[in-house]
Amino acid sequence: FFFSSRRRHTRCSGVSWARRCVQETVLYVWPGIREGCYCQADNKLIVGMCNINQNCVMVRPEPPLVLYEWQNSVVCIQRNSNYYTTSSKTENCKSGYQKCSDYYCVSSSEKCPITFLQTITNTTTTKEETINGFAPDQKIIIRREGLYPPMVDIGVSVINYPCFNPVQSPRRGFYGPYPLTRDTSLGCGEYGYAEFNTFIIRSQKEMEFYTDNLDAEVLNNLKLYSQYVGEYQAYLISRQKLLLKYDNEVCR
Repeated sequence: FFFSSRRRHTRCSGVSWARRCVQETVLYVWPGIREGCYCQADNKLIVGMCNINQNCVMVRPEPPLVLYEWQNSVVCIQRNSNYYTTSSKTENCKSGYQKCSDYYCVSSSEKCPITFLQTITNTTTTKEETINGFAPDQKIIIRREGLYPPMVDIGVSVINYPCFNPVQSPRRGFYGPYPLTRDTSLGCGEYGYAEFNTFIIRSQKEMEFYTDNLDAEVLNNLKLYSQYVGEYQAYLISRQKLLLKYDNEVCR
């Protein structure tokens, strides 16, 4: 597991120095927008074409886009390939395997799956496994202890923690959703439902996240977009696997 920047390449122990990110991890799927009309006089957005008599401008539709970058870095994940699950915490692993995260027996030739990430400053002294962070003055602690279930995915959730239902997104507050959004989710509450199998790695302004990922041409087309998303945060989150006996993908 490591973060790879388009400006610099960061690596961690266990990943070859010659290795680069073969497949970047999808962090978020931006839903895109429908065709609309922006009228500056009353500062309003409506869905559909502008009336010929209005002094307004068209907002072109934008398709959904897959977003990969977090603060100029992409996430690279390598998954454990040789492991099996046990029926109880006390069950021992067979020869050639090591016990990881209570229910997993992982090949002794592989590291135990990651269970926790924590950002610290470079000046902080630690004996734990670390990789380079998102900024030159940061590093990230990697833990593989059995106290937490294994990480199975890393992604971005906007507004707050993700909904339990993966096809929903947390409901926005005062302004509501962007009028032209293609997102049809009704939301799962104003602040979302905090999942106890999810934890936040980093956060930044939601608009900054889009600025890093969307082309300037797309951003210029999003009339009033910052008004609707400006008060919210984007969160880089880790999802943990709770039903360990039924999982077949873990990160290492």
